[in-house]
This record gives sequence, structure tokens and C-alpha cells, in this order.
Amino acid sequence: EAMSVVGLSVEDQDSVLQLVAGILHLGNISFREENNYAVVESQDFLAFPAFLLGVPQDRLCSKLTSRIMDSKWGGKTESISVTLNTEQACFSRDALSKAVYTRLFDFLVDCINKAIQKDQEELNIGVLDIYGFEIFQ
Repeated sequence: EAMSVVGLSVEDQDSVLQLVAGILHLGNISFREENNYAVVESQDFLAFPAFLLGVPQDRLCSKLTSRIMDSKWGGKTESISVTLNTEQACFSRDALSKAVYTRLFDFLVDCINKAIQKDQEELNIGVLDIYGFEIFQ
């Protein structure tokens, strides 16, 4: 029989592990400069994290190497796609990794808190990391 851990079903556990793997594999994506623009060095290193994160490979590629800027002039707003250089693309990749990791961490803390609630008694979860001990409500 499938066992749930801290209120997480087996499917949720698989999803968490898949997301962690996706985050780790994002770190393998590197960029090279072509005509002052960043391009993904290896499509192979792009394919696996895209699969793990459940996004189309070309969409992930465009999100890492460009960004949409809204320009306003007069009463009109126009969206412009701006191509990034390699430094900006690396920043974009790292920001995506951190954002997904943060949301996943918050989700897990929430699941653990729900699993340990008993009779309206206030309980906290403590997390020890390299920065010290913190209490999360």
C-alpha cells in the first residue's frame, strides 16, 4: 500500500522530487554569446529540465534568453521582446531556479504544518540551515 509522508501523497512526493530534479538540471544550462546575444549552448541540457518542469523546451529557451518589456508612450502600451546577453541569461536561469525552489519550500513547510496540527494547539516547525536556526509560523 502506498504511504503518505507528512500528508503528502505518493503522487505529490513524486512531483516534489521531479521539481527538485528540474531545479538541479536548470543549473546545467549554459549560454554562449552570438552577435551580442545569449543562446543556449546545448539543447540537450535544455530538454531534460524543460521536461521535468513540464514546460515546452522552446518556451523555456525564450524565457531564459529574452524578456518582455512594456513600453508606454502617449496612451498606448506596447510589449517588446528584448534579447538578453549571457550574463543576464545566467541571472534569469538562477532567478527561475530560486523562485521554483522558494515556492516548493513554502509548499513543503505548509504541508508539514498541516500534518502536525493537533487540537488547535499551536506548533511550529524549526529549520536548521547553514545560516542558523529559524522558526517558521
